[in-house]
Amino acid sequence: MKHITPLPPPNELKPVTDANLVMVEKFKQEIKHLLKEHHDDYFCRRWLVATNWNMRESIKMLQKHMQWREEYNVDTIMEDFPKSPYSSYLLQHYPINFNHSVTEDGSLVNYEASGRANIGNLLKVPTEYLIQFHIWIMETRELKLRELKEEYGYYPGIVAIVDLLGLSMGNLGGNKGIQLLRQFTQIDAANYPETLRKIYLVNVPGFFKMIWRVVKPLLEQRTLDKFSIGSEFNEELRIIIGPETLPSLYGGECECEGGCMPEKGTFELFEWDGALLANQVVIPKRNQHSETIELVEGQTLQWIQIIESHDITFTITHLGTVVFKKSVQSSVKYKLLEMEVESSGEYILNWDNSGSRFRSKTIQYVVHVSD
Repeated sequence: MKHITPLPPPNELKPVTDANLVMVEKFKQEIKHLLKEHHDDYFCRRWLVATNWNMRESIKMLQKHMQWREEYNVDTIMEDFPKSPYSSYLLQHYPINFNHSVTEDGSLVNYEASGRANIGNLLKVPTEYLIQFHIWIMETRELKLRELKEEYGYYPGIVAIVDLLGLSMGNLGGNKGIQLLRQFTQIDAANYPETLRKIYLVNVPGFFKMIWRVVKPLLEQRTLDKFSIGSEFNEELRIIIGPETLPSLYGGECECEGGCMPEKGTFELFEWDGALLANQVVIPKRNQHSETIELVEGQTLQWIQIIESHDITFTITHLGTVVFKKSVQSSVKYKLLEMEVESSGEYILNWDNSGSRFRSKTIQYVVHVSD
């Protein structure tokens, strides 16, 4: 019979000594100017545990965390990310479900089908937006864990199932993908300590050992102890999560409408709150497509455009003068461009396919104006 590793208790319920509790109180006094209303005793304890109860290092770690939150606008990321020009694309193309169910004792169960994502395509999104997406995921989890703490009386942590089925060297995105994974790991270790209760990496391909060599040195031993890596853990998951809420994909009985484990989306037109223009157009051979917009000096014009195949010339004209010109290439996708408006008036956006004698072109574009 296969050995079943019991789920460790939620981190907040792990025993601590009287000396540890005294240190928590001292830590609270040292960093009280940094604390917010929702920061309770366990929030303080997380930083102490992360540094093996080293007071000085814990204070440094929390100070760096607060500086990081300011640098990356983390306190407003729940409002900012949905306005990102890439939010719709990322949510459609990265399969994650972080609100499927909870364990019997309250831990949030997350599912990620990383193997189904084409990491190479995702990496065409500028790195700053990929980092923003990752932070948004982490902050969304934190908010949900805070709600669960109110319900259960303790911080329950996360049980994560990461499915690598389908992952290959070809869709990993090469060195850039591995380096981004390293960056995400560093962000989590430095800013979200003691969040993870248990993580299962399932359907692990043979070459994963190469990736693990990059990630493993970034993790403390207490975090490494929470990892289970292998082909499948169905029997264990049925006990830990419960058959009723465990997806049938992993030996459970749950079959949510549309599937418990998210599928990769397909590209649809970007959703951008406040978008001035959003369209998909087929431009016949020897033709052009134009849009006219009214802009005010001091505004910023931003746009994203893709072409299905080949290329097309894009220009912006103001008072008969071309103020921007660029060839839109099918090989370059999801790149945000912008232009400062130096003079008020009408601006003409033009996609010129008049030089094509035989081929129509399909373009998608979103245009946004900010003051």
